[in-house]
Amino acid sequence: MSITALLAPTSIFLDLAKISETPLLVYQPVEVAAQYQLLTKALPYVEHHFAIKSLPSAAAIKTIRDLDGYFDIATNGEIDLLRDAQVNPEHCIHTHPIKRLQDINYALDYGVKHFIVENPAEILKFRGFGERVVLILRVAFENNLAACNLSAKFGCAQADCRDLIQLAQSLNLTIGGISFHVGSQMPSSKVHQEAINWANNLYLELQEEGIFFSLLDIGGGFPARYTSQDIDLVTFLAEIKLPLDRFHHNFPDCRILSEPGRCLAAPALSLITQIVGKKYKNGQTWYYIDDGVYGSFSGVIYDHQRHIVAPLINSTAHCYSSVIAGPTCDSIDIIDDQAILPDMEIGDYLITHNIGAYSMATATDFNFVPRAKLLVFGQ
Repeated sequence: MSITALLAPTSIFLDLAKISETPLLVYQPVEVAAQYQLLTKALPYVEHHFAIKSLPSAAAIKTIRDLDGYFDIATNGEIDLLRDAQVNPEHCIHTHPIKRLQDINYALDYGVKHFIVENPAEILKFRGFGERVVLILRVAFENNLAACNLSAKFGCAQADCRDLIQLAQSLNLTIGGISFHVGSQMPSSKVHQEAINWANNLYLELQEEGIFFSLLDIGGGFPARYTSQDIDLVTFLAEIKLPLDRFHHNFPDCRILSEPGRCLAAPALSLITQIVGKKYKNGQTWYYIDDGVYGSFSGVIYDHQRHIVAPLINSTAHCYSSVIAGPTCDSIDIIDDQAILPDMEIGDYLITHNIGAYSMATATDFNFVPRAKLLVFGQ
């Protein structure tokens, strides 16, 4: 099913800010649908599992569900979101490498069958589950180029793969294939290509040994384009398609999965904020706004992001280096200390696009500053 809707123009954002008050997150289903359809077109033989952790919103889940899409879940709370949305559990994989036994049973009760594992103790938790589960072995690929190196915490060493496969086999458990996640917000596709090529060679070697895998999970890390310096998603996908085509040719019956989060979530939300204070200090104008790093700008702290905050109403006036600060009493609540803005006044509105990834997920209630409200535009 396709989804079509008009993107909100500036005038609509202004009207929404006045009617709904700020801070206000505006969710546009058309953005998520367009990105998901882009992934499907670029890699048509890949099942793209939306990483709910990036945007744990019922509206986003509904958008992907209506596209007959897939989901990456990691917690019981995320399963609850999918239950409420009546998502088919066969379209889900459980990707948390470390789980409590009650988490495994909770997912099984929902109908999830595929689980990520990465060490002997985790495999042993599935002892006795037999054909009820298919395990996917997560392998580490260190990547210091990524904004977030996701192999620092999870993933087995490549040299340990065979031992872990043998352990699962000794327990009458099925290893369906290999998984990896080479990092979040990739500056290039280099490590992703290397990981796919490594998996291709491993599968060929195992095939000669009589071990046949049914799937390959290439993880997430597909980039969002926050600035013009970030790699374009279309370019990134075209580059990883080359080794994926080789793998698909060698193993045509092998399912290929992915776990995109950021590239779908980032463009989904735009944040409207309002200037509530202003002063001049140390050669810069300081603007205090009604959202900050403890709220929708939490990515500044947790996610190494520098968001572009701009006037909602375009201005041709001369711009200056300014500081944008949040509403809490903490001095760390600085969103940008080098923002380029025209002279603005208390009551003026600012807008930040591409803020959907992890902004809602990691926002807090510090100082009891109200979180931004969420409004769905264009359903």
